[in-house]
Amino acid sequence: MNNTVNLLKYNFRQTYVLYKKELKSYVGSPILYIIMTVFLLLTGVLFFKDFYAIGRADMRSFFNMLPFFFMLLIPAITMRQIAEERSKGTLEMVVTMPVTTSNIVTGKFFASLIVVLLMMLPTLLYVVSLGLAGAPDYGMIVAGYIGTVFLAAAYVAAGIFASSLTHNQIIAWLIATAICVFFTMIDFFIQYIPGKFFAILNYLSASFHFQSLAKGVLEFRDIIYFVTVSLFFMILSVRSIEERR
Repeated sequence: MNNTVNLLKYNFRQTYVLYKKELKSYVGSPILYIIMTVFLLLTGVLFFKDFYAIGRADMRSFFNMLPFFFMLLIPAITMRQIAEERSKGTLEMVVTMPVTTSNIVTGKFFASLIVVLLMMLPTLLYVVSLGLAGAPDYGMIVAGYIGTVFLAAAYVAAGIFASSLTHNQIIAWLIATAICVFFTMIDFFIQYIPGKFFAILNYLSASFHFQSLAKGVLEFRDIIYFVTVSLFFMILSVRSIEERR
C-alpha cells in the first residue's frame, strides 16, 4: 500500500517538474506572444464590432466564433511540444530518464492548456465592458468560460498527439488543424445525412457540445464528451511516443 502511494506521489512530482519546464519554454518563445496578440486583436475587433452593431449585452458572438479561432491557434501552440524534441534528438534523452511517457504527455498537456487559458484571461475585459454597458447574464457567461476550458483541453490533447507523429512542426500544425477542423465543422458537413446517422455524427461535433455549454446548459453528456476526447488523444500520444522510442 505504501509503495503504491509513493509511486503515485513520484509520478505526480515528475509531471509537475515537466509541466514547469514546458511552461518556462513557452514564456521564452516569441511565437506565443504573436499568437496571443493575433487572437486578442481578432476577437476584440469582432466582439466590439458586434457589440456596437447589435447593442446587446451578451457574449454570444464571441463564444460562437471561439471554436474557429481555437482550431487554428491551438495547433500553433502545441505544434512544437514533441515535434521539436524529436527534431533536436532530445526526446530520446527524456524518455530514458526516470519518468513515464504518461508523465511527459501529461506535463506537456497541462502546460499547453495553461497557456491557452492565459491567452483567454484578457477577454475578461469584454465581460467588464458588458457590465458597464448593461446587465449581462453572468450565469451564461460563466458557463461559456467553463465550456472554453473543456474545448481548449480537447484541442490541446489533439495538438499534442499530432506533434507526437512527426519531427516537423509545420506538419504537426497541419495534422492538428485538420483534426480540430473536423471536430469543429463536422455538423456543417452532415446537414444532409439521414436522421439516425446525423445524430451519431453530430455527437462527435465539438462545436455542438461547446455551444450547449455556452448557452448556460451544463449537461453531463457534454462534459463527458470533452473529457473522453481529451483522454483519447492523450492515450494516443503516449502510444505514439512509446512506439517511436
